[in-house]
Amino acid sequence: MIHQQSGNNQASQQTVGDNGATVAGWWRPIVLFGVLIAVLIISKIFSVTDHIEGLKGWINGLGVLGCVVFVLLHIAGMIAALPRMAFAFAAGVFFGSTVGIILVVIASTTGACVTFIIGRYFARQAVAQWVKKSRKLSRLYELTEKRGAHIIGIARLLPVSPANLLNYAFGLTKIRFTDYLLYSFITMLPGTFLYVLTADALATGLREPTIPLAQIIVAAIALTIMIVAAVCILKTIKPQVSNRPNKSGG
Repeated sequence: MIHQQSGNNQASQQTVGDNGATVAGWWRPIVLFGVLIAVLIISKIFSVTDHIEGLKGWINGLGVLGCVVFVLLHIAGMIAALPRMAFAFAAGVFFGSTVGIILVVIASTTGACVTFIIGRYFARQAVAQWVKKSRKLSRLYELTEKRGAHIIGIARLLPVSPANLLNYAFGLTKIRFTDYLLYSFITMLPGTFLYVLTADALATGLREPTIPLAQIIVAAIALTIMIVAAVCILKTIKPQVSNRPNKSGG
């Protein structure tokens, strides 16, 4: 009886810990957004905006080559587990909304697939060690085995940390590559629209006296979709997260 109660207490503490980690994860994109906005404002104050515009003109002058270089850098960043949001923000600043969204969709989807393939076929043992050492990764791995689509959706919609390392961990699961590709593509779209449109709107607002209201509205819609979809998914998987199997013997 005491052994069973101890096991239940341990499971409860682990659940609280995971929930706390999830809540804490919300601050990461907020901080990053704040830093990026601060950089743009400081750039405006110290007239760095002109240099940014010059860099933007140079990148656009490269034409297709500039787009290809950005996509390759974005993919390399995902392989290195760098924040996808930073690249999406840069795309909005330097390429604008339309081209930026297209480039980020291509790069983020490709990067997610490349890391998945690396985890499944080329670095399986190393990734397995990562998963074993991280309680959070282990738990997400277990949930992915049961609810693959839902966990992939959560990883794309919420600031789950370490998000890009999860791409490697997904490669260890039984989920089919085509399903992984489809779920990743769909659930990354709202975040892509939000980050790119917000960056473009901020850059335009600092450069011109008017703020593009249409972009702000679409970005707000994308944020709403992210929140609603994440809440629905979390409600769906909540029973399996709360009712964890008791591994204690009794």
